[in-house]
Amino acid sequence: MVGAFQPGAAAPVKCPACGTANPASAGTCQACGRPLGAAPSAAPAPAAGLAPAAQRGPAVPWALVGGIAGLLCLAGLAFLIFQSFNTSAVTGTVQAVRWERSIGIEAQQPVQHSAWVDQVPEGARVGTCELRPRQFLDAPDPNRRSDKVCGTPYSVDQGDGTSKVVQDCQYQIYDDYCPYTVLEWQEVDRVRAAGADLQPYWPDLSLTDGQREGRHDEAYAVSFAADSQAYDYSVGDAGEFAQFAPGSRWILKINGLGGLNAVEPAQ
Repeated sequence: MVGAFQPGAAAPVKCPACGTANPASAGTCQACGRPLGAAPSAAPAPAAGLAPAAQRGPAVPWALVGGIAGLLCLAGLAFLIFQSFNTSAVTGTVQAVRWERSIGIEAQQPVQHSAWVDQVPEGARVGTCELRPRQFLDAPDPNRRSDKVCGTPYSVDQGDGTSKVVQDCQYQIYDDYCPYTVLEWQEVDRVRAAGADLQPYWPDLSLTDGQREGRHDEAYAVSFAADSQAYDYSVGDAGEFAQFAPGSRWILKINGLGGLNAVEPAQ
């Protein structure tokens, strides 16, 4: 039952067909026999292709899935870091050595840059400049294009019960932005020397008119054999490289990922 009990007779029911008043308990009209009241409407059939709510699968908690995936990634990264520092020592023998040295050859070549007109270096060949916004100033620049730019008006309390509408303005200053070409020293060639011994040397350099000697590069590598495995080790300079005589024995620090972290002479 819905609602609270109220004493007294129930109100009569009016027939929708003939208008006759019938007792509240009557099921049909006493005058015309028409049923009183509306029959309960049938529940709508579910739409085709849609399963009832009770039969649908549970919603996928994507936030939880993403969180688990993130934790797995962090755990994997932590494992890799741990393995890279977790080393074990094995004894290895130098099997081979390699070295390479090279020297660059430079010449002046035209190089294109772009800059504001007052930043173009002297002697540069300037192309067609383009007017661009450069900066904001509180006052216009009489020598450059200056466009007044204002913000949204707002009210300021005057302290006497009144307010004043103000608007902040600045000037957008334009300037010429220019492409230019200058001569710069660029590497145009490189000579190399390489070997498989402990006697590295620099290659011969032959320069023509207008060229100069450029950057020097050197690289040294040692190959070790230990427990039927091969390991390559990069050496920083020629002085250190000279220690790795073929056949000499060394203690190799191998990390958990199978890489060679460091070496030291075997006692």
